[in-house]
Amino acid sequence: MVEILTEKKVVRGEKQRTIIAVDGVMKRKDLPMEYLEGRPYFYGGYNREGGIRDLSIVAGDEQGCTGVYSLRIGETYSEGYFRAALKVMYIAGDRLHELRQKEKELKAVWRGEETFMI
Repeated sequence: MVEILTEKKVVRGEKQRTIIAVDGVMKRKDLPMEYLEGRPYFYGGYNREGGIRDLSIVAGDEQGCTGVYSLRIGETYSEGYFRAALKVMYIAGDRLHELRQKEKELKAVWRGEETFMI
């Protein structure tokens, strides 16, 4: 489960959010290829110390990319931008869950050794 901690602010009469912390986001290299080859998807960018620094969020469907969002820790975003990114993340999270279930089922049947005699 991904957790995003934000601070709500009003700046010049507009709702905004500052990203304070993000937890539970997978690195791009740890995600299934099928997930990254389709849309939508998201992943975390990490610093050298291993802490997360940002989220990259790619919107779209099997037809292609329809938008890219980036949420960086310490940066402030409009409520509209944040909600749009969050909506894509919910859809991408459901998609990843489905792919993980398929992977789990495949691992249950695709195992063991096989010998070929030619």
